[in-house]
Amino acid sequence: MSGGFVKKLVLKDLYLHRHMLMLALVAGLLSVIASGTSRVGFNVGSVFYLSTVIAFGVILVMYGIAQERKDKALLFVLSLPISPKQYLQAKMLAILTIFFVPWAALTAGAVVMILVTRVPDGLLPFFILVSTFMLMNFCVILCVALLTLHELMMTSTVILTNMSVSLFFMFLAGIPQIQVHTADNVVIWGSPFFLVLACEIFVMLIALTLPLYFGRARRGLT
Repeated sequence: MSGGFVKKLVLKDLYLHRHMLMLALVAGLLSVIASGTSRVGFNVGSVFYLSTVIAFGVILVMYGIAQERKDKALLFVLSLPISPKQYLQAKMLAILTIFFVPWAALTAGAVVMILVTRVPDGLLPFFILVSTFMLMNFCVILCVALLTLHELMMTSTVILTNMSVSLFFMFLAGIPQIQVHTADNVVIWGSPFFLVLACEIFVMLIALTLPLYFGRARRGLT
């Protein structure tokens, strides 16, 4: 019985946020298309791509989790025959799916655009690391949103993760094995790429595990 409620909660969130998902897809696809027109178009498209992913992730978490608490919707949801942990599972799966669909589509589109246009193929490792970093940042924000009720903590997390994007660019620029090949016409995969990617995946797994591990008591969710 509870498994059916979990599924319905996931579908409910998917339905409620369908317009936001479609808007993110359209805006992101326009930025991907613009990035393949020219070098200037690539720079402009990249900025809009990053802005779309960042803004979509923040708005999704704020409205999908924080606003739901303010509206006291959880008082009804937790009256259903599901445990707080099952609620967390449903909420995490729904919000993560809503973000992952456009993120995956836009990332795949950008990869294709890099490979089929005159944009140097050597940018591919750099782009994949940046794109995965955006997914990792979203997982961190989602983790904090599920674990805390404090607006200050949420706001601080959003600010820090946004600031970390620029710092991550500087970090990648300081890795010669990645930076020097961005203008090449061939893709060069190296150990630094796989090391950074592994670290990103590790942080994502930790961020998605913590809320489920701690479970959150009923009163902590509301």
